[in-house]
Amino acid sequence: MSLTANKIIKEVHEIAEEGFKLGGAEKFQLSLEFGDGFLVYAIFDSVSRFLKKTGKISFNFSEKKDSYASLFSELQGNADFFKQGFHSVYLTWNKSGATLVPSAFYSENKKEELLGFNFGKQENIQIITEDIKGIDVKVIYAIPTPVKLFFDTHLSNYKLKHISTALTEHLLSEPANRNEKRAFININTGNFNLLVMEKGLKFFNSFDFQSGEDILYYALFSFEQSGFDPHTDKAIIAGEVEAGSGIHQLLKHYIKNISFAVADKSIARGTKMAAVPHHYYFNTLNRFVCG
Repeated sequence: MSLTANKIIKEVHEIAEEGFKLGGAEKFQLSLEFGDGFLVYAIFDSVSRFLKKTGKISFNFSEKKDSYASLFSELQGNADFFKQGFHSVYLTWNKSGATLVPSAFYSENKKEELLGFNFGKQENIQIITEDIKGIDVKVIYAIPTPVKLFFDTHLSNYKLKHISTALTEHLLSEPANRNEKRAFININTGNFNLLVMEKGLKFFNSFDFQSGEDILYYALFSFEQSGFDPHTDKAIIAGEVEAGSGIHQLLKHYIKNISFAVADKSIARGTKMAAVPHHYYFNTLNRFVCG
């Protein structure tokens, strides 16, 4: 972990296998997850199938007082992968502000109206629509135009997905999630995603939080709305939550059948990567498998 002297970026934490160098990046795959105040990344060797590096850049950014140009300049100064060409690049947009609608109700010329119904009118944005594989649902979300242009300029042929699309597709790829009622809590910096699966996707939402009590409150409220029983049904936690931490203990107290997620086992790990808990960077790593 290192603290920086930058104005916006506050902390950089990364782990790499001994002797790893990014030379010959065309054989590596890059997965990025961009959220409010963080950029998580992982580098995977597509030949050996080994995970080589993971990291997280934490930053404080406000559209009112900071420029996107300053943010991107600092990100490039702390992340050499923006200067590299990769075999493939996966980008996950992990921010609140997505609308999920049944495909039958979707119209391309009404996507701005559908998004604005929940989040109001937004300026200087690009609206993205995605299909979730396996279910007849579309995801509508917005990315600020300067951010989208930065990605288009510095990431070659990247595959973009919203966090709701990426998580749902991964969970649907596992038979147990299609056949049993399960809740999935993906905890990020300052917000978390909550999904309830029951023969498909039954519930999805993202919530901002400041404490473990906030997470618990929103989770229990969502469980009640979706018919999930916290005393008997199975719940899974992913994200940077330490076993035995305050958040973990609080959730365990009220959600009786709860466990940590395990990233896809086809991703091999060396000595350094084996020390990273499997529920950390869960979605970032699974993009290597699910695309």
